[in-house]
Amino acid sequence: MTRKLAYVGFSCMAGYMAASFIGFIPSAAAAVVLAAAAVIIIFIGRSKKLMTAVVCLVFFSLGLESYSAYDEQLKLRSKEYSCADVGFTGIVKSIDSISGDRFAYTLKGRVNDGFSAGVLLYSGRLDAEIGDELTFFGRLKKPEDAYTFSAEKYYKSRGIFFTADSSDVTVRRVEGFSLLRVCDRYGSYIRELISGTLRGDEGDFLTAMLLGDRSKLDSNLKQSVYRAGFGHIMAVSGIHLTVIAVFLRKLLEKLTPFDKREIFIVSVFPLLAFCLMSGMSVSVMRAFIMLMIVGAADLFGRQSDTMNSLGLAGLVLTAANPYAVRDSGLILSFAGVIAVGVVAPKLAEKTEELFKDRLKSHKPLKNFLRNLLSALCVFVFLFPFSVLMFDEASVVSPITNMVFVPLCTAALILCAAAAFFGWQKAIACIFIKLAGIIVKPALAFARFVSSCRGLYIPTGYTTPRLIISAALAVTVLMLLFRCDIIRTVTFSMISAVICIASVYISRAALAEHTFVTYISSGKSSAVIIKYGGRAAVIDIKNGSSCAEKYLLRSGVYAVDTVMLTDNAASEAAEYIDRFDEFDIASFYCPEEAFIGSGTLESSGLVRYYSSDTAITNEHYTIYPHQNGDISADICGCGFTISDSGEFYTADGTSYDGCCIEYDIYDNNAVGRLIFIGGDN
Repeated sequence: MTRKLAYVGFSCMAGYMAASFIGFIPSAAAAVVLAAAAVIIIFIGRSKKLMTAVVCLVFFSLGLESYSAYDEQLKLRSKEYSCADVGFTGIVKSIDSISGDRFAYTLKGRVNDGFSAGVLLYSGRLDAEIGDELTFFGRLKKPEDAYTFSAEKYYKSRGIFFTADSSDVTVRRVEGFSLLRVCDRYGSYIRELISGTLRGDEGDFLTAMLLGDRSKLDSNLKQSVYRAGFGHIMAVSGIHLTVIAVFLRKLLEKLTPFDKREIFIVSVFPLLAFCLMSGMSVSVMRAFIMLMIVGAADLFGRQSDTMNSLGLAGLVLTAANPYAVRDSGLILSFAGVIAVGVVAPKLAEKTEELFKDRLKSHKPLKNFLRNLLSALCVFVFLFPFSVLMFDEASVVSPITNMVFVPLCTAALILCAAAAFFGWQKAIACIFIKLAGIIVKPALAFARFVSSCRGLYIPTGYTTPRLIISAALAVTVLMLLFRCDIIRTVTFSMISAVICIASVYISRAALAEHTFVTYISSGKSSAVIIKYGGRAAVIDIKNGSSCAEKYLLRSGVYAVDTVMLTDNAASEAAEYIDRFDEFDIASFYCPEEAFIGSGTLESSGLVRYYSSDTAITNEHYTIYPHQNGDISADICGCGFTISDSGEFYTADGTSYDGCCIEYDIYDNNAVGRLIFIGGDN
């Protein structure tokens, strides 16, 4: 059992992951059964394989038990804290502006009963900065999920278990040196330096790439980069820390008489400072821990192992917060490391053995083959998670990983140099301008991919998700049982191709279906009528974000009608901003609404409706009523939206605060109701 830490770390994380899906009682029962199985195996024999199985079972059961117990305790605390005011004292870790004088303060501290937690506090402008201490009284609530954002999973994976809204906040200024505060200020300085040197998309992209700050990045450009398959470069992780570590090592070797050990010790502090500047996400902390392990192994003459390092990093990160195991950044980071650090080298070795006569005298071809196989492994290992986690998945990422990721990495090196020489503004600006020139082709390619809708696929269809889930499970088993690496990668590649093909098959098979989808989540609600690759949207209240997400996941970009009911002027502007890539034929607004004399009004897209107007189409007829209700007839099936926003099906069943989908097959008056998630 040479990879003890790998077996321990991955088994424990697998237990955490399983417990996050099955709940407290099944987890506790499974933990007992598995622990008993481990004891039985010990009595059966003491071979190496059996002992490996025992270790895996024990730590898997420990993961199940510890996660479920931790989660159950948090649920009890959540009920308690939401029913009565409690006191909370914590240190400010970050401050984000929401709108106007409204801010979100991320705090790490303790409730007055001693329970340690992270809290997202919404309040007005406070005389506080990062590192200060805030105390407030109020009710703590768990983050609420919405159709467009899984807030609870996102915040819990970052150690933020509660949200609060309070204006009664006491600030205690913490004087003296604070590394977190210094790093935050320097990070702000670098952001301003980049944005001041490069105005526009290049500067915003470099800021996102260097520090992970995507707040100023144009939403359409961000979407284009992800569609092109290199959006992961904006998530601070191993690439960033490796670039900075290599840059520091080379610089210190040239400028100082330090030996290898001293260079490693000195490099720790800039790397830690960079982690603090970039927000200490789990992906960047995973990379930091692995770099420390590799560096320490080199110092003490030990050989580091990728899987052992990865297992230890996962164990450290999830022991502090078991919910981190569901973080998408951590999952993608682990999958990427396994692809590049474990699978790709073995695949290259096997391939070179097969073609050793041809590759022996062609070193450039050999290097090209290694890069190609590495890009291929990254694609086949990350593609399943892209399908399961995001609204769209790129099919050209092998190309971008080979061509544009190296370009972006070169730009990242220049940005790291600019950050290092930030105190010399003239020198830093030169590095930033050069980096801006380098990323221009990558951004141009991203825009091109975004304009070609066949180069990325929607992920909202059930069949492709089932296929890729099954393929992912089989791939994991093949890796665990050490199947031939060429067969494993080939199987994964074929599965990805089948998944992509199934998306197009699903779209064609459902072309005769008309779907009526009611989405009500948080303060947003809308009804989408989808038919033959086109759609109509009835915006009940602030529904643009819900409609956008649903249509992107469905791969529908042609919208015949957007019917606005509430705050028509502001909602029309929101649709124009969000639906930039959608082909919208017309906006229908209440006749009393005033849209203004801007671009929308002059475009000829605006129509006005009243209570005696019917909005008709060969697939549907929508009737606005004088009392504010809206009804619709679709192939003999109907629904009604009340003035208060409730959704009624033809049989009078009412739905509010949930997400449902009504499927009318082949234009018949027989439908089926499908719950698709949300606050059911």
